[in-house]
Amino acid sequence: MVKSVFKWLGLSIIIPIFAMLLVEMANIAMNAPKFKSLAQLTLQQSCQYFAQETYKTDTSGFVGNAHQLVGAGGQRDGALDGNFYHATSSQQAYDKLYRNSPEFSRFYTAVARNKWKRLDLLAYEFGFSGAPQPVPSDASMAKYYSDAMLTPLNIGVAYIDRETVKDIFRWEFVAALTNDRQEMIQVVGNNSADNYALFSGMRIYYNTIKVTGIDYKVYDLRNQFDKKRFKELTNMDADTLAAGMSGNDERNYVIVATLNYSMRVGYEGLTPIKRIFKWAMNVYYNNDRSTEDTSQYVSVGRRGSSWDDSFEDRDKDTTLSKAGARNEDASENRGDNFNNIGDKTYSSRVVYYIIR
Repeated sequence: MVKSVFKWLGLSIIIPIFAMLLVEMANIAMNAPKFKSLAQLTLQQSCQYFAQETYKTDTSGFVGNAHQLVGAGGQRDGALDGNFYHATSSQQAYDKLYRNSPEFSRFYTAVARNKWKRLDLLAYEFGFSGAPQPVPSDASMAKYYSDAMLTPLNIGVAYIDRETVKDIFRWEFVAALTNDRQEMIQVVGNNSADNYALFSGMRIYYNTIKVTGIDYKVYDLRNQFDKKRFKELTNMDADTLAAGMSGNDERNYVIVATLNYSMRVGYEGLTPIKRIFKWAMNVYYNNDRSTEDTSQYVSVGRRGSSWDDSFEDRDKDTTLSKAGARNEDASENRGDNFNNIGDKTYSSRVVYYIIR
């Protein structure tokens, strides 16, 4: 009788715990891939949003921004204020992104110089180092392009401002994760790295989101090796795209941008057993946090002189006809496995390109 009582008492403890563990395992197996896909899709959409150049539709100082996302208890985090361009006018936003941007100047010099005529003229007007001197008949066009706020995207060059797309990505991702439910956004402090959004038992520390690097590669659609690699990246046939183009048509050249990103992710669970998870993670954090290595935010982006800068000048004007983006998993992924206790850094990449 006594043994039976203890046996049933033991089973009454073990069975619920086992059932909760099964629920948590099923939740991880089902929602970790959803989280991953949502992150990639959201960054892809953020690139598309950047390419829409909403700051040019300047309405009462709004400059293409979004609304403030509000957290639990009405808490507001400045990182989610929807201010992507940090400007009060279209011209100010344009100058920040292009005319006065060291990042764009480096991109032009290392990747795009002497490949697109209109971009060369724009760079000359901006005073970028190495921009070729235009012939007298084109000098006036350089100023016209600047006054009209011409951008690389307008001529089919896939340039992305890293900080701007990061701000867009963070806002879009939190909005997608929480579906406008305030209780799903937990604000510890303004711009705090410990602020997080809840998603199916996961904690996504959105202020740790980083676009860790952007690789740019120019592909020549007439080159056999480039055509093969381009198809691997985009699933598009280069021969079909280049059909009817002359040898000196600048549309033969396509820039593919690979955006690498990372963020800190934790798992607390859905069932009451999540209290054990929380306790274990607190122990883990208290032991490790003081020696946290920020190098965990791995950048697999541009290294050294990996820019491709081997093509000749092409000066035929063309028009933008199609934009596309593709997700690509990173072999450096360290966030697929949410089974381990403690927060992890999730990293992956998205491939973005424009076809004219």
